[in-house]
Amino acid sequence: MGDIYLRRKSFSYYTYFLCFSCGFFITTLALSVYLTGIPFLSALLVLAIFMVAVLLPTKYSLATFVFLLPNQRLIVMSEGGASLLNIFLVSMLLKLFFFDKFHLFFKSALLTPFFFWLIVCVFSLYYVTITNSSYDTFLYVKMILFIGLSGMIVFHLRTVEQFTVLLYCYAVGIIVSIVLGALLGSDSLSGRIGPIYSGPNQFVVHASFILSFFSLVAITSKLPLSAYLLVFCIVVLGLLTQSRSFLLSILIICFFVGAYTFKGSVKSVVMFVFGFFVFMLFFYFLISYTSLGDVFDSTLDRVVNPRQGDISNNRFDLWLAYLFFWLSDFRSILLGFGSYNITERLGVDEVAHNFIIEALVSYGVIGFLLTILFLRSLWKMSLQGVRRDKIILLLPLLITIQVALTGHGLMSIVFALQVVLLARYISIISSAR
Repeated sequence: MGDIYLRRKSFSYYTYFLCFSCGFFITTLALSVYLTGIPFLSALLVLAIFMVAVLLPTKYSLATFVFLLPNQRLIVMSEGGASLLNIFLVSMLLKLFFFDKFHLFFKSALLTPFFFWLIVCVFSLYYVTITNSSYDTFLYVKMILFIGLSGMIVFHLRTVEQFTVLLYCYAVGIIVSIVLGALLGSDSLSGRIGPIYSGPNQFVVHASFILSFFSLVAITSKLPLSAYLLVFCIVVLGLLTQSRSFLLSILIICFFVGAYTFKGSVKSVVMFVFGFFVFMLFFYFLISYTSLGDVFDSTLDRVVNPRQGDISNNRFDLWLAYLFFWLSDFRSILLGFGSYNITERLGVDEVAHNFIIEALVSYGVIGFLLTILFLRSLWKMSLQGVRRDKIILLLPLLITIQVALTGHGLMSIVFALQVVLLARYISIISSAR
């Protein structure tokens, strides 16, 4: 892989301070809007988002954006409203289009994603006729933001150091989101915690990905000590969510990292065993001498003694119900039902909690394949000529898919972002070898 060492002297502390400060400032404003509902603060929040997106250099505004992403449902004008991070993205894209010498939209690499975007936009007009709502068309139109965001990541992140700033901001943003949720009791009825307006499962989507990504960086380069501290904090906070999907992600990551490490040198094996021992020692201290012990026992109880004896929490039955509706009509198999108010129209209590089933039922085989082709075009663009990858490099993608199999998000900006981030990192380290 090559020895890509993230040296301390190569870090720009000004960069971290600037990105963290902007992220904390916007999050604080969003929290103030959440607690008070004062219209002036809402206007100030929109202005702050616009200013940060436009005035900061693109690589810094990207880092601030991923810092805010885990709290996207908090950064709204009102509860249940659209995330104001859409304004952030649009502002960055307009800045690139009108002011930067870097003309993102005219890059030839973006032509293929843009082509698929045009196809799915035309295809999505069908759902207006069956749902009497433009919601699905709006979702597909938002893909243009995915294209722009992907292009910014591909053409502005060129070194491991720049990429590390992004990962650090993402990790700190994840920690901030769960801490705010814990302090404000985001899911107090179940005794579980999660980001405000989001719940535990949304935290797991971000936390599992960043843990797998830091594991990949540790394998392909030398991870700074501060990153291990972030990993430890996210693992502990993840256990507080009592998520079984998070536990499964941890097991998969440990298996792949352990298997890869034991194939390497004796030094790498010793370092892995030593690091694992230190981690378990700290973890033992936390569960033995703090209230986290009760939380950990509750998490294990959700696995050993699941509710009604079903470890899937009735999701198998839910998946079968969705598949029954989907297979009931040939037209729905091809084109789906659309995603607008799908639970009410199908007479079920919850969304499918499976990104494949959810996409098939909403958009049919045709829409599902078009979306996969669109994401694949973003992946190929981000790889930038890399022809062959080792399996271990795809660990974050495996974790993203594993989490999405019990969640949802094929059409979400988070899913697309994680796919592009991984592909871009593989491209960077491959070119650095």
